[in-house]
Amino acid sequence: MELTWPQLVTVRENFVREIREGLSRESKSSMAMVPSLVTALPSGDEVGECVALDIGGSNLRVLLVRLRGQGAFETLAVVKKSISPELQSGDGVALFDFIAAAVKELLDQVPQVAKGEVQLGFTFSFPLQQLAINSGVLTKWTKGFSASGVVGQDVCALLAASFERLGLKVRVAALLNDTVGTMITGCYEQRTQEATEAGCIIGLILGTGTNACYWEQRDSITKLDATTAATAQGMVINMECGNFGSRADRIGLDLPLTAYDAQLNAESKNKDAQLIEKQISGMYLGEIVRLVLRKAMAQGKLFASSTAALATPYAFTTEMLAQIEADTAHDMPNTADILSALGVVPSTLSERLFGPSSPSSCSSSSLASHRLLSPLSAPGREPGGASIGASGSGEGSGDYASDRPQGLECAGGGRWVAV
Repeated sequence: MELTWPQLVTVRENFVREIREGLSRESKSSMAMVPSLVTALPSGDEVGECVALDIGGSNLRVLLVRLRGQGAFETLAVVKKSISPELQSGDGVALFDFIAAAVKELLDQVPQVAKGEVQLGFTFSFPLQQLAINSGVLTKWTKGFSASGVVGQDVCALLAASFERLGLKVRVAALLNDTVGTMITGCYEQRTQEATEAGCIIGLILGTGTNACYWEQRDSITKLDATTAATAQGMVINMECGNFGSRADRIGLDLPLTAYDAQLNAESKNKDAQLIEKQISGMYLGEIVRLVLRKAMAQGKLFASSTAALATPYAFTTEMLAQIEADTAHDMPNTADILSALGVVPSTLSERLFGPSSPSSCSSSSLASHRLLSPLSAPGREPGGASIGASGSGEGSGDYASDRPQGLECAGGGRWVAV
């Protein structure tokens, strides 16, 4: 389905409505619009060393970072781990013990940092109810996670208990959603101390999942309690906008759905949730293409000699999709290898060329660009020159997640800042 300009405008209008409703106390919005309690932005002149823990989808990283000022920083040490499906869906204590062990592995590499109590910045890429700058309750799992005993619990307290079991003197000094961390990184690099300047005012994640955040003025956030509202001029809002289009009374109305979107949603673990995420993120794009291919096979248009191929859900990954798009050789040998691994043996050149290039990427990037530009449409907002801090490093997303969404400059006059 090719989205028309009027359809995109309607989606953006619906998105802005959900933003405004989500900022109110009595909200029915599909987007949680979580106040992050981040009420100031970095100047870019901060210096020093810090330890950061970043959990995004099935990957985690622990880093020792040196801030050098002038918007510059360097990574001094890093530990990377994959979180296995067993840990993602198993016992929550085991999951957090695994995370704490990765932190210990980094600290063992830099013993000079671990001499006293270590202050840790924790980026956690799942929906939270932020209780304090270093405290937050997981409201629901996304991205295929379902570990028990975590939803409804303070993730910092769970991590602290794991640190204690390992004998580590580590304190979580700040808890952030990954979108907020991305925006703050963009602010540091762009030296955006004030949100009113033409700097980085939006953070965007387009990887395994999708989400965004932005700077909002205090008077627009009517859900804030009186104490917070009295002390803050504004705040970064974690939108949890991957759930846009999932409002129970408006499914199919706020966000156009194809037959393939509807099938993927019906067969997913979280039916009727994260609907826009299911259309544009790395976790799901490959599965949408698999559904398209299976329908073409059922109609006798493809792979007649391999009728059992591609029958396993999520066997066709977004990474494969990106590799196929990058296969520019005349006979497309890399595509042939991918199809062979999926059980399509043999495949013809016409079959490898089946369908338009990037069948999902154009509509996905259009939806993403209109979604992320919606905060710039707020009354009094001057979008010209604003920057968007973006990260698309989620596993399985290939190059799609890191490409700039089409139409960004013409629609918002902004700058795209990869972080």
